[in-house]
Amino acid sequence: KTDPQAANLLLLCSFLANDDISVDFLYRGLPELFSKVSDVDDHISTLFSFSLADRKREDCLSIHPIVHWWARERLNSEEAEDLGVSALRMITCAINSLQSHDLTRDRQIMQHIRLCDNLCKKKVAWGTRYSTDEFREEWFAFAGMFHYYGHSAEAEKLWKRALAGYENALGPNHSDTLGVVQNLGLLYHRRGQFEEAEKMWNRALAGYEKALEPDHPRTLMVVQNLGLLYHGRGQFKEAEEMWKRALAGYEKALEPDHLDTFGIVQNLGMLYHRRGQFEEAEEMWKRALVGYEKALEPDHPHTLRVVQNLGMLYHGRGQFEEAEKMWKRALVGYDKALEPDHPDTLRVVQNLGSLYHGCGQFEEAEKMWRRALVGYEKALEPNHPDTLCVVQNLGMLYHGRGQFKEAEKMLKRALVGCEKALEPDHLDTLMVVQNLGLLYHGRGQFEEAEKMLKRALVGYEKVLEPNHPHTLLVVQNLSSLHGGRGQFEEAEKMLKRALVGCEKALGPNHPYTLTIVQNLGTHYHQRGQFEEAEKMWKRALVGYEKVLKPDHPYTLMVVQNLGMLYHGRGQFEEAEKMLKRALVGYEKALEPDHPDTLRVVQNLGLLYHARGQFEETDKMWKRALVGYEKALEPDHPDTLRVVQNLGSLYHARGKFEEAEKMWKQALAGYERVLVPYHPDTSRMLFNLGLYYIHQDQFDEAEGMLKRALLGYQKFQLGHEKDLHDTQYQLGEVFEKCGRLTEAENAFADAQVGYAMLLGPNDPETVDAVCRLDEIRLLQLAVDLD
Repeated sequence: KTDPQAANLLLLCSFLANDDISVDFLYRGLPELFSKVSDVDDHISTLFSFSLADRKREDCLSIHPIVHWWARERLNSEEAEDLGVSALRMITCAINSLQSHDLTRDRQIMQHIRLCDNLCKKKVAWGTRYSTDEFREEWFAFAGMFHYYGHSAEAEKLWKRALAGYENALGPNHSDTLGVVQNLGLLYHRRGQFEEAEKMWNRALAGYEKALEPDHPRTLMVVQNLGLLYHGRGQFKEAEEMWKRALAGYEKALEPDHLDTFGIVQNLGMLYHRRGQFEEAEEMWKRALVGYEKALEPDHPHTLRVVQNLGMLYHGRGQFEEAEKMWKRALVGYDKALEPDHPDTLRVVQNLGSLYHGCGQFEEAEKMWRRALVGYEKALEPNHPDTLCVVQNLGMLYHGRGQFKEAEKMLKRALVGCEKALEPDHLDTLMVVQNLGLLYHGRGQFEEAEKMLKRALVGYEKVLEPNHPHTLLVVQNLSSLHGGRGQFEEAEKMLKRALVGCEKALGPNHPYTLTIVQNLGTHYHQRGQFEEAEKMWKRALVGYEKVLKPDHPYTLMVVQNLGMLYHGRGQFEEAEKMLKRALVGYEKALEPDHPDTLRVVQNLGLLYHARGQFEETDKMWKRALVGYEKALEPDHPDTLRVVQNLGSLYHARGKFEEAEKMWKQALAGYERVLVPYHPDTSRMLFNLGLYYIHQDQFDEAEGMLKRALLGYQKFQLGHEKDLHDTQYQLGEVFEKCGRLTEAENAFADAQVGYAMLLGPNDPETVDAVCRLDEIRLLQLAVDLD
């Protein structure tokens, strides 16, 4: 009686979440009652005066759960129905008045939607006084809110409800009905359900072509979306066909400088970029940029999106300064035009992190990705795909720096989030699965790695094309895993499958194709097929120099590989020429302490060591060690390999104490960061065993070699020769200690192994036979005595 509007407000609020009701939300949702926010405050004050509500914050009120329940349950059925549907309309009115998204506010609204929808299911007898079809606009608005924040299950349910309402009220081919169909296609596309998305968009396209014109903007929007679908699935011809149709349609129906036209031009640039047609991509994006700068503002989000894409183009071509310039321009523009935590701003921050990561500036990369993560968690949800993408990036950063526990933690968080928010076979989910496989491979957890990579492969083959780059990349990863385990035939089979697929899908000189050619060269090099390796690497080098730059990191990787090939063949001058070219290129394109630069420094050290140039070797390896300790972790495997090499150098120069110190440091590091019995650990144990043999410290030698033997027995595939070398050296230790029976057994194991692996006439097999005969003669002499 004192304030009827306050009483009505309390009843409406009983259909909302009681704990966090914003004054601004009430003002926006009830414009017929309140002309300004202060009007809401006047009526809430009445509720406060009767202790029916509390002020949670200055701009929010809360209602005690008992009052909240009582206000609703005292209503008769018709009153409850009227207030329930009024609350639905109030929420829709508030959503439609919003100009932008805000996570804190929108979380409150989504809570109101959930509670109000559940209460209406109980209180409203749908189909009698009210029909769900009447509220199709409400379901549509609610679905859009949930879809934005990645709550796809709730969005799907609400859009399906809206679709049924539009079909019943307007017909299946009405443009508003088809708008819902199109949005359902977007939802399925985002979830990786490409068949469902294609079905929806094809229905929308057929409907628009019938109800409107083939060149109507709404029709062309669906054509554009179908192009995105085909592009994402690697069906590049179909994507180009759709986008060229859309472009021709927009240029005919609109103006050549219309914003929608530039959107298609931008997409075609993306297609050409993906196919390695960098000049065509640059031409498209520059056309779009000029158009947007003319029609809009230099700092408009549409303009900045093209600037961002040009940065991506320059980054992929190794033009890192140009890429950084573009992305910094985009970042400044977004900071000015939007909010620092707007998703578009954060995507540029994320890209800058990728740039710094690729250039070896790991601290700057981590800083950028941490900023992006904090921003996404604030603006979106912890399990939103954009948030999880940054989590995954941080996991790969830690993996690259040898921080394997932190990497696994991040990648597992990303996997759990993707499986919850998306589908098990969504592309984002499969990417995390693949990266976990790479992490396990690097740590020597080969079974876990194979399990992850095979899951990723099955998933990609299910949702993409067999020759899609994502699918073929996993094929390459599996090849690397097989090669590392000595399964060379399987490795070669995988690489050849990947090469044929890439040549078919992308062409012989696409960077993806050339990467496989390079990997095949590495495979042949590991198996001693040096002519085939040289042929592959020279093909890759010619291709990279043609499509990228002579100093692009991909080009320099092949130059370095050729240098190591010539080194292994004793062509030291050619090797030095190649390695120095690679070093100069890396120092120019990357940083002096970038891991790729330091790898060349390390390899030059190996070359000088082989030529007996020990001072130059020492200089190179010490530079590499200082760089790795700065750029990576002291216990990163790359750092430890330099420590190990320095131990070998000191040993060769007779500095035995320094050698032992280095090797023990490397051993301790390997044992900390790798799995037990990892081949790298076993190799270090073997080296220390040899060192102790030469020092006549046979007890220490036996301990080291027995531990190495256990490791090689566990990881036998690909390390059979190492296993038999360890057996042979144990035979030497047992002989020195007078334990002839154990020596005979060890040499016999080595002899059988060498014969099976290398053949009966190989010098090492023959040597093992001779040593075995010597031991048996010694044993016979002892028995006769």
